Amino acid sequence: MTRKNTLDIIKVDNHQHAPDHDEVVVRKVKQNLKLAAERHPEIPSGNIVSTELALIPSTSAALVRLPNRTSLSRLVNRVRQAHLPANPKTILVLSHWSTQ
Repeated sequence: MTRKNTLDIIKVDNHQHAPDHDEVVVRKVKQNLKLAAERHPEIPSGNIVSTELALIPSTSAALVRLPNRTSLSRLVNRVRQAHLPANPKTILVLSHWSTQ
């Protein structure tokens, strides 16, 4: 058998550890916050954070691994900011939007 221009890469992975359930919970909470920020721009960021944190059992070790509430609120605000329309460049553009 002849092979031209082929490369076989074999990776030996000795990386073995138990899954970190708390890290999975933290990632899910952050993802849920981002989705809620996109879907509900009318709800204050603090309310979104409180609602999401209320879904985590108080006995969960994931609560300790989460960023503080201020950081989570900023996360929500950054997602919202990314989805805002651009600021108008001229008065004409602004007046165009006000007539619609």
